Amino acid sequence: MKSSAYLLLPVVCLACLPIEVAAISLELSPIADTSIFENAANKNSGKTSPLPVGKVASDKRTRLLLRFDVTGIPVGATIRSASLSVVVQKQFSASAPALQLSVYRMRTDWIEGAQGLNDLSGGEAQPGEPTWSHRKFPNVPWGTAGGQPGTDFESEASAVMRVDSTGAKVITGFCGLAHDVAAWVASPDQNHGWILSGLDGSGATSARRIASREDISNSPKLIVEFDPPSPGGYEQILARFGRIHTIAGRGAVDSNGGNDWQETFEGGPARNAELSEAHNAQADAYGNVFIADKDSHAIRVVRRDGTIHRVAGTNASGNGSDEPQPGRQCALSSPNGLHVLPNGVCYIYDTFNRKIRRLDPDGTIRTVFSDAGLGFVGRGLWVNADGSLVYYANGGDVRVWTPA
Repeated sequence: MKSSAYLLLPVVCLACLPIEVAAISLELSPIADTSIFENAANKNSGKTSPLPVGKVASDKRTRLLLRFDVTGIPVGATIRSASLSVVVQKQFSASAPALQLSVYRMRTDWIEGAQGLNDLSGGEAQPGEPTWSHRKFPNVPWGTAGGQPGTDFESEASAVMRVDSTGAKVITGFCGLAHDVAAWVASPDQNHGWILSGLDGSGATSARRIASREDISNSPKLIVEFDPPSPGGYEQILARFGRIHTIAGRGAVDSNGGNDWQETFEGGPARNAELSEAHNAQADAYGNVFIADKDSHAIRVVRRDGTIHRVAGTNASGNGSDEPQPGRQCALSSPNGLHVLPNGVCYIYDTFNRKIRRLDPDGTIRTVFSDAGLGFVGRGLWVNADGSLVYYANGGDVRVWTPA
């Protein structure tokens, strides 16, 4: 028998406001855009259109920088959603490999530049303009040529999209883009826009050319839906109203202990996956949502870009070693509960194995302790910041563990 089993969580980009306050939709054009070329490391293309992103025929990379002015959104507004609309105008050929496009929030400032007005390969950079080799030519380099993840832009993508044809494309990115916009509204001086990049493993000729702001009729657009600040204050509204939206799962799972997970779900949109009696969900400080997917014997994570990934368990019941090992190689059995620390450390209630395990951000799992007296119904789990105090429920009682 099938039953509805979605994972429903309130999220910042779909936050809580009174029904009578109508959402506002705002469409913005970029205030700056340019591409940088690995095979033309000292050229700028601030006035070029269309702009390339991805790998060109020489197997060299191109990346696209894009920035919007969001100061028209009032401070205190709640961002419901944000999406990026672009027009892909050119590709190498009809049979060119697909572009795996990722959108990253920039951490460092840049200007557009003024080269390449009549040249698709850009023009020789002038002082202060961005190129592949320099964030501000010729004196301020990127962390590494082309921009360094974690230094020049965030390591984790805000959105991802497969581009395999020309035409209009809309990049939604689950809530990643909305989180970025909300951050810029709160701190306008940190608005350095996005950098669009193809997956480095994509083949040569995967590059696409996207219309820039110089092409007014096909310019990129940022569409933001937000609720205006309430005179009553956000906290008061939050206490009275709420909206729930599905972030993972599509329902129709087996309520009699069946495993509905399919390998085709791995790495795909979380809302297209089927969960198997998911029993708990918690998020870390980076917006990653951990899920105890009980009947598929696994712990899964929904990333900021809306994709779902197995981080612990093998999708089959078992009793993995207590020694440190990759989480994806450690068999679990009906994990009912978890507790996630802000830094991404995840404690797991491996219920049928009567164990509490710890999964570190690097993917390593180990057993913290075993309790042979546990039954098979425990769900509640809480761990303090340094892991020296663990509370866990066992159906008829609540227990506490501390190191010997």
